[in-house]
Amino acid sequence: MSNEARDRLFNWAFVVVVLCVLVDRAWLAHITMGYASDDLTVVWLGATDYARAIFHEPFFYGQDYGVMLEALIAAPFVALGCNPVPTVAIIFG
Repeated sequence: MSNEARDRLFNWAFVVVVLCVLVDRAWLAHITMGYASDDLTVVWLGATDYARAIFHEPFFYGQDYGVMLEALIAAPFVALGCNPVPTVAIIFG
């Protein structure tokens, strides 16, 4: 197999993987958008607080939730004006 054919195959494989990830995230957001657990609402609050540079460490409002990585990843998007509900749903999955 030539280098050009290998590069073309790699590019197609990459596009397929990216499309699968996008479809997965869209489906996950679609099926979880209307449902919230207690933990998910805490992550929404954490993302909103982190976006405003309000950090409650080592305990988040008195509870040990740890790092809350999802809230940290969602915080820049929330700071840019994204709604925390779908943003966290997309990142959480």
